[in-house]
Amino acid sequence: MSRDVCIITRSNRWQKVLAVDDTHAAYDLPGAALAAPPTAGVLTITNLLPGGVEFFGQNKLRLIPYGVGADDSTFSMLVVGWDREAGGLWVPTPLAEWTACTLSTFAGMAGGAVDATHFFCDLATTTVGYPGVETVANALEQPMHMDCPLSGFALVQVLFALGGSATAANALASTY
Repeated sequence: MSRDVCIITRSNRWQKVLAVDDTHAAYDLPGAALAAPPTAGVLTITNLLPGGVEFFGQNKLRLIPYGVGADDSTFSMLVVGWDREAGGLWVPTPLAEWTACTLSTFAGMAGGAVDATHFFCDLATTTVGYPGVETVANALEQPMHMDCPLSGFALVQVLFALGGSATAANALASTY
Protein backbone atom coordinates (compact mmCIF):
# COMPACT_ATOMS: atom_id res chain seq x y z
CA MET A 1 0.00 0.00 0.00
CA SER A 2 1.39 3.39 -0.99
CA ARG A 3 1.46 6.23 1.52
CA ASP A 4 2.91 9.73 1.59
CA VAL A 5 6.49 10.46 2.55
CA CYS A 6 7.29 13.66 4.44
CA ILE A 7 10.93 14.77 4.46
CA ILE A 8 11.90 16.93 7.41
CA THR A 9 15.17 18.79 7.40
CA ARG A 10 16.56 20.22 10.60
CA SER A 11 14.44 23.33 10.81
CA ASN A 12 11.60 24.64 12.86
CA ARG A 13 9.09 24.61 9.97
CA TRP A 14 5.92 22.72 10.78
CA GLN A 15 4.89 20.08 8.26
CA LYS A 16 2.08 17.56 8.13
CA VAL A 17 3.27 14.01 8.74
CA LEU A 18 0.88 12.78 6.03
CA ALA A 19 -0.57 14.78 3.13
CA VAL A 20 -3.77 12.71 3.52
CA ASP A 21 -5.03 11.69 6.98
CA ASP A 22 -4.51 8.08 8.07
CA THR A 23 -7.65 5.97 8.37
CA HIS A 24 -6.11 2.57 9.21
CA ALA A 25 -7.48 0.62 12.15
CA ALA A 26 -4.03 -0.72 13.13
CA TYR A 27 -0.36 0.25 12.73
CA ASP A 28 1.13 -0.68 9.35
CA LEU A 29 4.44 -1.91 10.79
CA PRO A 30 6.31 -4.87 9.24
CA GLY A 31 7.03 -7.93 11.35
CA ALA A 32 10.68 -8.22 10.25
CA ALA A 33 13.67 -6.18 9.05
CA LEU A 34 13.33 -4.69 5.58
CA ALA A 35 15.67 -4.79 2.57
CA ALA A 36 14.48 -1.29 1.55
CA PRO A 37 13.49 1.58 3.84
CA PRO A 38 9.81 1.93 4.80
CA THR A 39 7.72 4.53 2.99
CA ALA A 40 4.58 4.94 5.11
CA GLY A 41 4.62 8.13 7.22
CA VAL A 42 8.41 8.44 7.03
CA LEU A 43 10.21 11.57 8.16
CA THR A 44 13.73 11.62 6.71
CA ILE A 45 15.94 13.44 9.18
CA THR A 46 18.70 15.17 7.25
CA ASN A 47 21.94 15.61 9.20
CA LEU A 48 23.79 17.39 6.43
CA LEU A 49 24.03 21.05 5.54
CA PRO A 50 24.79 22.09 1.95
CA GLY A 51 28.27 20.86 1.07
CA GLY A 52 27.90 17.69 3.16
CA VAL A 53 28.77 19.27 6.54
CA GLU A 54 27.16 17.41 9.45
CA PHE A 55 24.78 19.43 11.60
CA PHE A 56 24.12 18.45 15.22
CA GLY A 57 21.97 21.33 16.54
CA GLN A 58 18.42 19.98 16.73
CA ASN A 59 17.86 16.50 18.06
CA LYS A 60 14.20 16.18 18.98
CA LEU A 61 11.01 15.74 17.03
CA ARG A 62 7.93 17.66 18.19
CA LEU A 63 4.51 16.34 17.17
CA ILE A 64 1.12 18.01 17.49
CA PRO A 65 -1.53 15.33 16.85
CA TYR A 66 -4.95 16.05 15.39
CA GLY A 67 -7.77 14.14 13.78
CA VAL A 68 -11.39 13.94 12.74
CA GLY A 69 -14.15 12.98 15.15
CA ALA A 70 -16.25 14.26 18.03
CA ASP A 71 -14.83 15.71 21.25
CA ASP A 72 -13.06 12.97 23.25
CA SER A 73 -12.69 10.65 20.21
CA THR A 74 -9.38 8.77 20.36
CA PHE A 75 -6.62 7.22 18.26
CA SER A 76 -3.07 5.94 18.84
CA MET A 77 0.26 7.15 17.45
CA LEU A 78 3.59 5.28 17.22
CA VAL A 79 7.03 6.76 16.43
CA VAL A 80 9.62 4.31 15.11
CA GLY A 81 13.31 4.97 14.43
CA TRP A 82 14.88 3.08 11.51
CA ASP A 83 18.60 2.31 11.06
CA ARG A 84 20.34 0.57 8.22
CA GLU A 85 22.54 -2.17 9.61
CA ALA A 86 25.88 -3.34 8.16
CA GLY A 87 24.16 -6.10 6.15
CA GLY A 88 21.90 -3.56 4.44
CA LEU A 89 18.75 -4.40 6.40
CA TRP A 90 16.55 -1.65 7.80
CA VAL A 91 15.74 -2.42 11.45
CA PRO A 92 12.99 -0.64 13.45
CA THR A 93 13.21 0.62 17.05
CA PRO A 94 10.01 1.84 18.72
CA LEU A 95 10.76 5.26 20.22
CA ALA A 96 7.37 6.28 21.59
CA GLU A 97 3.75 5.29 21.54
CA TRP A 98 0.81 7.33 22.66
CA THR A 99 -2.57 5.71 23.11
CA ALA A 100 -5.84 7.46 23.80
CA CYS A 101 -4.78 10.56 21.84
CA THR A 102 -7.96 12.43 22.68
CA LEU A 103 -9.51 14.99 20.36
CA SER A 104 -10.51 18.31 21.91
CA THR A 105 -12.94 20.97 20.71
CA PHE A 106 -10.00 23.11 19.47
CA ALA A 107 -10.36 23.10 15.67
CA GLY A 108 -8.06 24.06 12.86
CA MET A 109 -8.78 27.08 10.67
CA ALA A 110 -10.92 27.18 7.53
CA GLY A 111 -8.53 27.16 4.58
CA GLY A 112 -5.54 26.39 6.84
CA ALA A 113 -3.09 23.47 6.67
CA VAL A 114 -5.17 21.92 9.45
CA ASP A 115 -8.71 22.88 8.46
CA ALA A 116 -11.77 23.49 10.59
CA THR A 117 -13.00 19.88 10.22
CA HIS A 118 -9.96 18.67 12.20
CA PHE A 119 -9.54 18.89 15.97
CA PHE A 120 -6.28 18.94 17.92
CA CYS A 121 -5.65 16.49 20.75
CA ASP A 122 -5.53 17.75 24.32
CA LEU A 123 -4.67 14.48 26.13
CA ALA A 124 -2.72 11.26 25.47
CA THR A 125 -1.20 8.39 27.40
CA THR A 126 2.46 7.48 26.84
CA THR A 127 2.74 3.67 26.71
CA VAL A 128 6.23 3.32 25.15
CA GLY A 129 8.84 5.92 25.92
CA TYR A 130 12.47 5.97 24.78
CA PRO A 131 14.57 8.03 27.23
CA GLY A 132 13.76 11.71 26.69
CA VAL A 133 10.17 11.26 25.44
CA GLU A 134 7.91 13.96 26.85
CA THR A 135 4.16 14.54 26.67
CA VAL A 136 2.84 18.03 27.36
CA ALA A 137 -0.92 17.65 27.67
CA ASN A 138 -3.77 19.49 29.34
CA ALA A 139 -7.44 19.05 30.09
CA LEU A 140 -8.32 22.56 28.93
CA GLU A 141 -9.34 21.75 25.33
CA GLN A 142 -6.05 23.28 24.07
CA PRO A 143 -3.56 21.55 21.71
CA MET A 144 -1.00 19.28 23.32
CA HIS A 145 2.38 18.22 21.92
CA MET A 146 4.81 15.36 22.22
CA ASP A 147 8.60 15.50 22.08
CA CYS A 148 10.65 12.50 20.98
CA PRO A 149 14.46 12.25 20.72
CA LEU A 150 15.76 11.51 17.23
CA SER A 151 18.59 9.43 18.75
CA GLY A 152 20.64 9.41 15.55
CA PHE A 153 18.16 7.39 13.49
CA ALA A 154 18.38 7.79 9.72
CA LEU A 155 14.59 7.61 9.31
CA VAL A 156 11.76 8.29 11.71
CA GLN A 157 8.32 6.87 10.94
CA VAL A 158 5.05 8.08 12.46
CA LEU A 159 2.16 5.62 12.33
CA PHE A 160 -1.44 6.00 13.40
CA ALA A 161 -4.08 3.48 14.50
CA LEU A 162 -7.76 4.32 14.74
CA GLY A 163 -8.60 1.65 17.29
CA GLY A 164 -10.54 4.34 19.17
CA SER A 165 -13.45 6.41 17.93
CA ALA A 166 -11.68 8.99 15.73
CA THR A 167 -12.27 8.55 11.99
CA ALA A 168 -8.91 9.97 10.78
CA ALA A 169 -5.55 10.94 12.32
CA ASN A 170 -2.48 12.99 11.46
CA ALA A 171 0.07 15.27 13.13
CA LEU A 172 2.15 18.35 12.54
CA ALA A 173 5.89 17.72 12.92
CA SER A 174 8.96 19.87 13.47
CA THR A 175 12.47 19.41 14.82
CA TYR A 176 14.23 21.48 17.43
